[in-house]
Amino acid sequence: MGLTDASANMSVEQLFGIMATQGSPRPPTAQDPYPGRTATFRQISIIAAQRGLTVCIFHPSGIDRRHNRVRALCYTSGRGWVKQICPLPKVIYNRVANRRAESRRRVRETLSWLRQQGVLVFNPGFLDKWEVYRCLQDSPLVSAHLPETKLYAEPQQLLQMLRTWGMVYCKPRRGSLGNGIAQLRLAAGRKVEVLQNSYQPVTQRTTLAGLDAVAAWARRHLKPGETCVQQGVALATMRGRRFDIRAIVQKDAAGEWCYTGAAGRQAAAGQATTHVPRGGSHLSLDTALRAVFHTREQREEAQQALAELCQTAAQVLEADIGNMCGEFSLDVALDSAGHFWILEMNAKPFKFDEPHICRLAYRRLVDFAAYLLQQPG
Repeated sequence: MGLTDASANMSVEQLFGIMATQGSPRPPTAQDPYPGRTATFRQISIIAAQRGLTVCIFHPSGIDRRHNRVRALCYTSGRGWVKQICPLPKVIYNRVANRRAESRRRVRETLSWLRQQGVLVFNPGFLDKWEVYRCLQDSPLVSAHLPETKLYAEPQQLLQMLRTWGMVYCKPRRGSLGNGIAQLRLAAGRKVEVLQNSYQPVTQRTTLAGLDAVAAWARRHLKPGETCVQQGVALATMRGRRFDIRAIVQKDAAGEWCYTGAAGRQAAAGQATTHVPRGGSHLSLDTALRAVFHTREQREEAQQALAELCQTAAQVLEADIGNMCGEFSLDVALDSAGHFWILEMNAKPFKFDEPHICRLAYRRLVDFAAYLLQQPG
């Protein structure tokens, strides 16, 4: 796969850039240049081509600052993936794969340089759970849908939260994929049951005998200032297992926030979270809502309320971040009274497994990029 210089013939007004890093341990190949995400980038490229746009995917190190060009990959239905030299895109979608990559000095400097050049970069970075909570808590429209959350300071604070709520979730404030999350629940005889996600798809189960043991566990596992302690809400269940709802909101062709879709995720037996890599299973949104809302009219009203809540949360959070975002995913729980609780928000959603949500999400992404390309300057 040779390198073609297309910079002279390619209009920057029709060029949509995606800045990406490798996110999989699998080595890239000519047919699979971004393992785990190649199919996503291919579909975005195909949809963009139908709109008259060209997608170029490049690594931060592929930018030639001297000549305002990028060494990139472009996909066409007839030729597959082709290496090309493209003009520096006017609009770039930040898909740096993970927090570790995004924290590297070179990546941070690249993002700063792009903004200095007037490039419209959307999705500024991964989110801090504590900062997200503080932002949303300030909104009267959203705060009633947030479990109470504290930034962990010391074991006595955790013990007080357990006494107050009976169950808490301890979450690394900069964690992803459920890694490091622990559920603590008060049980009979002053015992505390702990379900803790390790950094593999394994959950460790521990029973702590008494509050002194909880304090010792906290000193061993929790970092002051780096862990969010979230109120455990008594959630609705389905066949005895907890579930939550994963939703996505995106900017549309007019640059406005809109609700793209949602689906249910049900935890595997004995799991603290609903993540599919940890044994969680898929539910349609309607199936998830049936656990609480028993008529079609009630479920339709609930879907509308969910959509409005997600859109409002996106508007509030983007305004607080101060940089342009294009999409958020939300983990939303439902209690037996029909109340929605926002558990988390993420700025770089993973691909949904539901095809109808995927298709619409890709179209919305391209629509928003086209909208930005039409902006003056």
